[in-house]
Amino acid sequence: MRRRVILQSVTVSNVLGEVTETFGTAGTRWARRESLNAGESFVGDQRLAQSDWLFVLRWDSLTSTITPEWNIVDGTETFDIQSAFDPDMRKREIHVAGTLAE
Repeated sequence: MRRRVILQSVTVSNVLGEVTETFGTAGTRWARRESLNAGESFVGDQRLAQSDWLFVLRWDSLTSTITPEWNIVDGTETFDIQSAFDPDMRKREIHVAGTLAE
């Protein structure tokens, strides 16, 4: 685990009927980042790159609460979390799948 990542949780606020989502730092953790797949798709005349990534983090009281509403920041890249799960239910690792945010 060689990457220091930032876990961002979302806060929803309602001011005068206007709902806004704000991301704030929940914590930082060491992680391993692996590429799951990469591809391109076309929308109209535009080519869009899409890549899916897996982050492996140690299980703890913070990482066990990660949800798909959170983001993970690795350097200058922000990833939308798609899922977070304990692969073997032993509370040793959390696998976080994410897509590069646009």
